[in-house]
Amino acid sequence: MLTATLVDLVTSVPGGENVDEGNIDEWLECDASEPGFERLTDLEITNKAMGETKAPAWMTHETALQHSTLLMDTKFSFPVRFPFNPSKIRLEDIEVPEVLNLPTLKKV
Repeated sequence: MLTATLVDLVTSVPGGENVDEGNIDEWLECDASEPGFERLTDLEITNKAMGETKAPAWMTHETALQHSTLLMDTKFSFPVRFPFNPSKIRLEDIEVPEVLNLPTLKKV
């Protein structure tokens, strides 16, 4: 279900038309062998960042979303890997609209 949803999302973005479920599965599993790798839900990430091991019994996913604020322990870093996909749009092809009023941005 998750993979099919991601395929629908990615294929709707320009440049992602050729992505299939195999690509998504490979992307989701690429870090599984990394030390410290864990697949967490949003609530688990928040709890881990706040030092809590599990949500209180009264807290449902909805109440957690209503009562949550982002706290981050500055002494702990979360490993994040962002894939790089080069754009097919060349820098010299980009036109900046005059309505943006960016006089310091000049095309050379």
